[in-house]
Amino acid sequence: MNFNFYPNGNHICNACCGNCRNLVYGAGCCPKTVYVSGPRGATGATGATGATGPAGAGGATGASVTLSIGTTTTSQPGSFATVTDSGTPTAHVFDFVIPRGFDGEDGLDGATGATGATGATGVTEATGVTGATGCTGATGCTGPTGCKGEDGKSIDSELFAVRSSQPKSYDEGESVLLDNTVFDKGECVKQDKEGNISVAKSGLYQLAFNASGNNLCSGGKSGLGLYVNGKCVNGARAFFDGTDEDAGLAHTLILELKENDVLKLVNLIKGTTAQAALTMLRIADSE
Repeated sequence: MNFNFYPNGNHICNACCGNCRNLVYGAGCCPKTVYVSGPRGATGATGATGATGPAGAGGATGASVTLSIGTTTTSQPGSFATVTDSGTPTAHVFDFVIPRGFDGEDGLDGATGATGATGATGVTEATGVTGATGCTGATGCTGPTGCKGEDGKSIDSELFAVRSSQPKSYDEGESVLLDNTVFDKGECVKQDKEGNISVAKSGLYQLAFNASGNNLCSGGKSGLGLYVNGKCVNGARAFFDGTDEDAGLAHTLILELKENDVLKLVNLIKGTTAQAALTMLRIADSE
């Protein structure tokens, strides 16, 4: 039996059927058709590209849109730049915020410009006439009378002591011994062997001291100072020219003394030969 393969169907026909491709699974002139499944053939080549289809219908006309610039604002250095649309979907308005740049470094100094020409000297005008002296103003009103002060305290001055020394040559810084008592009010003033005079009653005193003599060792200059409690009283020193036999010194001062204060006259220049005296007059009570 002869078989032929026809790729138009999944079947094999014998020779009695020459037109097997028109059969459907054995029907027709082939009563002895035997169906056999064969291997699938290779995929055929891609067919040619078909013709381009007709153009589609046009779309609807879009809405009209406008663009415009709104505000432009300068922001601080280092901030971000922004663009904001403050308009509508069909009318856009763009607002810009742009940061300012950082300040640049100072530039180099420019060259010094040339010196300008000296201006012309102005004309000196004549001195104006001195104006007349103004009128004297009226005298102001007299102020009110001040309050009456307290009545002062009256005190009779008391002469406490007048003492003098014998002529003697003293060293610098040595106390003058006032051992000659001219006047002494009882126990109010006392003097020891070193020339220290103790005050027995506090008060305001007028003290006067004087001296005369000559000095042959220090160029003729002599001097005395009044000391209270071991310190020279400010402004209580006096000097004189000892080369003149008639020369001398005298010094007076007001001083507040307290009970038991110690006074003494001190020679200020070595080699002085002098005769000195001290007067103590109590003139007021202490405050």
